[in-house]
Amino acid sequence: SGAKARKFLKEQLELRGLDVAQQSFAFRNAKGEQAQGSNIITQIKGRKDGPALLVTAHYDHVGVVDGEIYNGASDNASGVAGAIAIAEYFMANPPENNVVIALLDAEEPGLFGAKALVEQGLPNGGDIAFNLNLDMIAGFGINEIYASGSYHNPQLLPLLKTLMAKAPITIKLGHDRPEDGADDWTLLSDHGPFHQQGIAFIYLGVEDHKYYHQPGDTFDTLPKDFLNGALASVVMAAMVIDANLEAAKKPS
Repeated sequence: SGAKARKFLKEQLELRGLDVAQQSFAFRNAKGEQAQGSNIITQIKGRKDGPALLVTAHYDHVGVVDGEIYNGASDNASGVAGAIAIAEYFMANPPENNVVIALLDAEEPGLFGAKALVEQGLPNGGDIAFNLNLDMIAGFGINEIYASGSYHNPQLLPLLKTLMAKAPITIKLGHDRPEDGADDWTLLSDHGPFHQQGIAFIYLGVEDHKYYHQPGDTFDTLPKDFLNGALASVVMAAMVIDANLEAAKKPS
């Protein structure tokens, strides 16, 4: 359940020496019922004070359907693991800028956690300079990941080329143009509400795979080598953006 996942993730962040805030919000679930959600948010202070690099990953999944548990290892325990890996890296190597890690609830029924964060703002106040969103960073039999967002944010191309050259896995650009139709991911995950607020983003994720929104999306079936490469790559992405935050954010 969401409450168990929240408790586990809060404990994991606290074990790493982080202070955790919870941000509650109301939303309508897939059945149209009123429900409560809760985002889990922590911050790592940068060497300079200013707008934050916001790293997002949703921790909810579709749950139990017709008595079967949909575990969501790829979608989106993999992205949450990436966000925690970034937190670990910056705890050991203090960032230039403030880095906020937000594990978001209620993405599946309609990006409600991201919308709540946009509406309520960061728990400590402060502005968001950039959103790095991680959703489904490991697939099954898919040995490449997409960095989506440079169509809307061409200022990111030099940074993405740096990342693509260094990363241990294949990173491709795309899934962000209007002509992509249903394959345009611009508004399909938690970066969408931030993009609509004029905040630059990169969304890292793989294309749909055979276990997407299926009970077979379990840890056992995840390709571990690719997942490890993806985790290293998302940490590199956060490092590159942190080191170049002024260049990465939307030109005013």
